[in-house]
Amino acid sequence: QWYQRRVQEDLTYAGADTIWVIGGVNWLMNMLWAPIPKRETERRQREDPYPITANLRTATMAGGLFAMDRLYFKELGEYDEGMGVWGGENMELSFRIWMCGGSMLFVPCSKVGLIFRPA
Repeated sequence: QWYQRRVQEDLTYAGADTIWVIGGVNWLMNMLWAPIPKRETERRQREDPYPITANLRTATMAGGLFAMDRLYFKELGEYDEGMGVWGGENMELSFRIWMCGGSMLFVPCSKVGLIFRPA
């Protein structure tokens, strides 16, 4: 695996050691995590004096990890209430963002927390 998950029962922050992957999609339309392509590494080195902390362009994002302006989320149509199960929102929102002219970035210095609620 390219990353390591840690769970803290007391909700204290426990970041992954490294998360040097980006979101992608396979031909079955499944979201996946993939190593950072060479072209993205080279772009970061050209454009940022501190490439290790530079934003990473990504094609998809996990549905529970999107962070965006509330008005933009509403403009995109929010989560589809017709989806009966979780797991498709990542692809749906990623495609909507593309079609509306947006882009997605991983911001390495950010901290994102997720509390998983079982169905």
